[in-house]
Amino acid sequence: MYVASRDGTNFRLVQRDEEYQWHGSPSISLDGKQLAWNAHQSNLTSLSVFIGDLDGHVAHKIVGATRPVWPDDQALLLEKDRKTVKLDLDQELKQEVLLEG
Repeated sequence: MYVASRDGTNFRLVQRDEEYQWHGSPSISLDGKQLAWNAHQSNLTSLSVFIGDLDGHVAHKIVGATRPVWPDDQALLLEKDRKTVKLDLDQELKQEVLLEG
């Protein structure tokens, strides 16, 4: 996964996991400190969402999830088992709340 400034400068590698051939759907937290993204293997197995700092440190890997979106800096929305899941990051991803819809 790469990041860059809005004007295209400061292009740099943040994270690459050789186990996964595809990385995409990047989402930067509202405070600009964290990055979440999808990854999967070439045969569309092992779907996962990674959460990490912009310095390349990966803090969490959520297996079976996709489409991360930051509603605020304390939570992350993603799709898991075809449902929208809200992860409370203050609870260190221990609490998963399924949302209707």
